[in-house]
Amino acid sequence: MSYEVNAGILLRQLAEKSIEVAEQRAVKKDLSNAWSGIGFSLCGQTVVAPMGEVVEIITPPRYTLVPAVKSWMLGVANIRGRLLPIVDIENFFGGRLGGAKSNHRVLIIETQNTYVGLLVSKVFGLKHFDTSSFAYPAHEDAENTIDQPFTKFVDATCTEPTSVWYKLSPARLVVDKKFINAARTNAEGGGTVAAA
Repeated sequence: MSYEVNAGILLRQLAEKSIEVAEQRAVKKDLSNAWSGIGFSLCGQTVVAPMGEVVEIITPPRYTLVPAVKSWMLGVANIRGRLLPIVDIENFFGGRLGGAKSNHRVLIIETQNTYVGLLVSKVFGLKHFDTSSFAYPAHEDAENTIDQPFTKFVDATCTEPTSVWYKLSPARLVVDKKFINAARTNAEGGGTVAAA
């Protein structure tokens, strides 16, 4: 937009432009039909988890190793007097943590029966999506159309101009039999697994 030199015309043009920008911002900030979640990187993909399922985000704490567990079970940390199992979720899905260690974060998931920390490569923070922007494939369709190691736990997808966001349910993940069974078996190496 080119502005005129005349002060009256210039003021009118500025007023019109500010109204246009205000209307655009109002549309962007209308969160009445929004779904909010925590965005993070998982296996090189952009993923979002419901805010109600992620109760806290922390920098990776010091943790104590636990013997006779699978490689993705890193250990246990003491977080304000509570023992928090720390899981390398990238490793669980067959990937590796990426990026700088300074970007790694732990998403704390707490449900009625579970308290666990998922170590991820990067957290993007709070993300808002229009609820109508999500595609909800049937579970059978999702496994055929979404080619990701975490497909089983994806509820929906949202395609934006620059990326696809996968709506992941950590609450479903933490009750999965493979996830619950973190004990290493004799066949997986490392010696004898002690019985409890």
